[in-house]
Amino acid sequence: MKRLVIAAVFAWSAVASSAQQPAGESIEVRVVNVDVVVRDKAGKPVTGLTKDDFEIFENNKKQEITNLYEVRPSAPAAAAKITPQPSNATVPAAGEAPADARRRNIVMFVDNYSLAPFQRDKILKSLQKFIDDSVRPQDQVMLVLCTQQTKVITPFTSDRRLLQQGIESIKQTASSGFNRQHSVEEIKRRVNEYIDAGKEGKRPWKDYYQMSLSLVESDTEEVIFASKNTLASLGQTTTALAGMEGKNVLVFAGAHLPEHPGVEMYQWLYNAFLPYMGNVTFTSEGILGKSGSMQHYSIEEAAKTASVSGVALYIIDAADSRDTSSAERSSATDQTEQFLTFTNTAMAYQTLARISGGMALTNSQNFDVAFQTVADDLNSYYSLGFKPSTGADNARRNLVVKTKNAQYNVRTRETYATKSTEDEMSARVIANINNSDPRGTWKIELHPGTPEQQGNAYRVPIEISIAPTITLLPQNADLAGGFTVYIVVGSGGRTSKVIKSPHPVKIPAEVEEEFRMTPMTYKTVILMTRGENILSTGILDQTSNNSGFARATVTIP
Repeated sequence: MKRLVIAAVFAWSAVASSAQQPAGESIEVRVVNVDVVVRDKAGKPVTGLTKDDFEIFENNKKQEITNLYEVRPSAPAAAAKITPQPSNATVPAAGEAPADARRRNIVMFVDNYSLAPFQRDKILKSLQKFIDDSVRPQDQVMLVLCTQQTKVITPFTSDRRLLQQGIESIKQTASSGFNRQHSVEEIKRRVNEYIDAGKEGKRPWKDYYQMSLSLVESDTEEVIFASKNTLASLGQTTTALAGMEGKNVLVFAGAHLPEHPGVEMYQWLYNAFLPYMGNVTFTSEGILGKSGSMQHYSIEEAAKTASVSGVALYIIDAADSRDTSSAERSSATDQTEQFLTFTNTAMAYQTLARISGGMALTNSQNFDVAFQTVADDLNSYYSLGFKPSTGADNARRNLVVKTKNAQYNVRTRETYATKSTEDEMSARVIANINNSDPRGTWKIELHPGTPEQQGNAYRVPIEISIAPTITLLPQNADLAGGFTVYIVVGSGGRTSKVIKSPHPVKIPAEVEEEFRMTPMTYKTVILMTRGENILSTGILDQTSNNSGFARATVTIP
């Protein structure tokens, strides 16, 4: 019997949106596991709790806790302590990894636009210490640099030498002129020149004020643009982690992400001109920032994306309320503006951490403390399981976890969404871009061909060899089944849409033995752009839900 070859032709850009295809059919929902950090009033880990000490509410409805395990800091290498359960307790789902074997995936996300190089390097020094002291051999760390665009400096690895090289690479990365601190100092320098010119009476004060206001408005638009890019990059990164096996955390280091864009600069401008213009108007932008920016909702959306993806965000705010700028003049203005700058960003960072179940360190230059918080949370937490109520897949649901002892402080993600098998496959094939999926048991091989230029893009033929272990069921005199192919491309920190293609398989029953001797072949063509493209594919058995994953790198010079 000839090899079964299934051909399909697809074309999509490797730099397309990261949105996934619509959800497929729903399946029976499994137990949802939620990681919970519990601390006493002094910030010490609370150990020895059982599921009877907790309450879980989904959309304000109390749910039964089916299982619990605890990770204690006192155990060697953060090994798990399985809490004894009553005889009627539901055990964890089959195949669930015990806590001590659970891999930890840690992303270091550096917002290079907002960070001053000196502060950035101090954070990286603390990161290196964290890797040396707290990262276990089975853990994986990835380094991501964001300067308006996302760049993976070091893909997931447990190789400390590669991580050290990645850290040094980030230190050598210049932020050039496209840096928040540089932009602020340049605007203040120009405004101060206008004020000097106004003192000399060269033009009316109102002219210089309008010229200065135009600078501040342009700067605010730049801030909004930069913030949207940063939040989009953060969302893409956390979405890519959603399908990865293990405990996922992301450490975000930055210095400027205002909840109300422009508020501090409008305030600074008002105070700068007030001594010379008695009729200068204090606008609403000085209180609320740029109207219509919707920045607050973009921040919440990024936090909820991380929460649904099961990624806890730990935020390091490298700017504190004591910072000063060399371009400022009035000490009163300094205090007002710096306070607004600090609180404006601190509120945003706190929102990201709170909704995702992480922690934000603000108004401190002790970055070792921030990484120690990450280490403590990785080494001391509870994982609670519950069966969610029925409802549409991918619909976000509010989540509240409480302890019956009100003196304890509880941190956990505030939203989640149930996923069908097809949704999980989409998440896993995206995650497979950064780290090979160890859960796939269906053997497949991916072979990309030679790229051929087509306009500004390149056609790349690919061939997937699939082991003939597909589940086939009797159908009259035949055997029938099917598989679904999932394909996604990652390029420069961005991912394409996940394309899925279902294919039926039907053979006469008498040729099954011959069929099982030869791999199936799936062929298609995709469109890629120049640069390094990581091609990730997954195959799902439609009958048994067995899956397999493969990936390959296609570099187009």
